[in-house]
This record gives sequence, C-alpha cells and structure tokens, in this order.
Amino acid sequence: MTETNKRRHQRLKHHAKIQLMTSPGETLIVSLRDLSESGLFLSCGDQGLVKEGDVVGVKTMEFEDAPIQQAKVIRIEQGQGFAVEFINA
Repeated sequence: MTETNKRRHQRLKHHAKIQLMTSPGETLIVSLRDLSESGLFLSCGDQGLVKEGDVVGVKTMEFEDAPIQQAKVIRIEQGQGFAVEFINA
C-alpha cells in the first residue's frame, strides 16, 4: 500500500507562503505544497529545521488576520520538506 492510500483526507495542491513558528521567537516563511482537512505539507530546504514530533505554529500569509494553528510534525521527506497534522483544540 502506498502512502497516498493510507491518507484519511484527499490532498489539494496549493501554493502559498506559510509563516512557521518553530519555537518562541523563531519564525520562518516556508512554502505550502499541498493541504488537506487534517494537515499541510511544507516545502523547505533546511533539513535541520524540525524533527518528527515537534509542535509548531502555522499561519497562512494569504490573509492578514489568519489565525495561528498548532500542528505536529508527523513526517519528514529529506530534500523535500515535512508534513504536519493539525492539533485540535
């Protein structure tokens, strides 16, 4: 079974800039590759940026007053980026 078949929600390709908060005071801008109801895949070249299990904040740059959503890093693809799953409040 491929990774695609294990997914709970269909992925939608969408390109946007995402503000990523990895720790207090550390904010970066990364690129969104795709999204689903449960999470995002963020493209970035910095392989040491996050590790699996990290909790990060994500916020779209498309809307001025977009909320910050907490998410957990669930997968890292070397040379591509990483997947996050939203944490429900």
